[in-house]
Amino acid sequence: MGSTTLGRGTLLAAGDVYHNDGPFDNADDYNRINTVLRYHRGDTNDFLTLTAMGYYGKWNATDQVPAHAIDAGINSVAAHSAHNARFTRGRVQL
Repeated sequence: MGSTTLGRGTLLAAGDVYHNDGPFDNADDYNRINTVLRYHRGDTNDFLTLTAMGYYGKWNATDQVPAHAIDAGINSVAAHSAHNARFTRGRVQL
């Protein structure tokens, strides 16, 4: 992250990297990258600003449901899936 002079303006670059496995038995393995790139030149009356932003995210779609929700019958579709399917890296194998 930082900024530098480029031509008659300023170039700013910033980023964010994040990882989380979540509370599940089959870890989410959630990875996220956020980026922003901004160029600005001029003054308050005559200026040019260009902004580019990016996002990348990847995770395991575990579709796991809390046991107490299944026991209470809160979500019958999720309960059926949780009892009858095996989840592997976002793919359901019946």
